[in-house]
Amino acid sequence: MSVRGYLLGESLGACPYIAGNNAAHEQLVVDAIDEEELDALLAAGYRHFGTYFFRPVCARCHRCVPLRVPVEQYAFPRTGRRLLNRGKRFLVTLERPRPSHDAYKLYLRHKLRFAEPGERRQAEGYGEFVETFFHSFPFSYQLSIYDESRLIAVSHLDMTSSSISAIYCYYDDRYTRESLGSLSIFREIEIAKERGLRWVYLGYYVAANRHMSYKVRYAPNEVLVEEGKWIKLLDPGESFHDNIDKTGKVEFIPKSRLRAD
Repeated sequence: MSVRGYLLGESLGACPYIAGNNAAHEQLVVDAIDEEELDALLAAGYRHFGTYFFRPVCARCHRCVPLRVPVEQYAFPRTGRRLLNRGKRFLVTLERPRPSHDAYKLYLRHKLRFAEPGERRQAEGYGEFVETFFHSFPFSYQLSIYDESRLIAVSHLDMTSSSISAIYCYYDDRYTRESLGSLSIFREIEIAKERGLRWVYLGYYVAANRHMSYKVRYAPNEVLVEEGKWIKLLDPGESFHDNIDKTGKVEFIPKSRLRAD
């Protein structure tokens, strides 16, 4: 099966990750796609919310860098093992997308963390929330964490026969000490190891954004610097490799932007 959908025009607007910057994205809406095609899009730097797929193609910035963890090489650090062990007191489920008003309320509470002081944001409606996170692609899953009967974290992800892609995670901020976001990622890596998968994609690493820079801690890891060219970023305990700018800036150039000479 080939990807069925349609291309949208390139979007131009304010960068969602770095204040004061502008951003450009390639966009497409996908009606149908299989696992192999999803893996190809992930390897080319695409992300998605529901049927909306996108990747940054900014001409001058290149600070939103696709990052993935090679599962076979990954060894859980002491903090990860400790967090997984502590997390055994919670019920963790992996299931097909299942929208609920409990998840919606948790999501709205989570989004308040990102509001600037004095900023007023219009809350997303329940229908928009479902459309964004619960489209039933064959590879769509959600990892949910419960404290007894209370839903305290949801991580939306894609899972194929070779990869897991973490889409978005939201959690109850009253459980800050339990590090539910980190617990979710460690559990996803653990699932990938159990199933013999090759990669865990963590989305875009943005060194200049404190909400996106944490991803580099999951090492070893690789970043996409040119379509089809993933290179090592960090090994455990190492500093940045010489071919990566200390700010996290790399020269990611999708093939659609290359011109034949």
